Amino acid sequence: MRTLAYLRPGEKVLEVGCSSGALTERITAMGCQVTGIEVRPEAAEKARRFVERVLVGDLATMPLPLPPSSFDAILLIDVLEHVVDPVEALRRLFPFLREGGRIVVAIPNVAH
Repeated sequence: MRTLAYLRPGEKVLEVGCSSGALTERITAMGCQVTGIEVRPEAAEKARRFVERVLVGDLATMPLPLPPSSFDAILLIDVLEHVVDPVEALRRLFPFLREGGRIVVAIPNVAH
């Protein structure tokens, strides 16, 4: 998966839409520390096997009790197409990104 190429071992990663943890498992296997955000409580419960912390709620409205500048990478893989206001979602997340950090976004190709 190309997403992993944007990450380095030891980094702190915020995975928005971590679901049940399939990608999360691969990221932690690389040696990254992952915090997840997931809207579905049942999926978040499954993801807890692989993450340090899972916040459950809707990104648009939930509190984000995270320290500023605390992540080397923020991942939104197949997430933004489900968000009502993608620009606002990115604005909410940006303060948690360290200087020089990366926001990695992937959306499905609607042509398929």
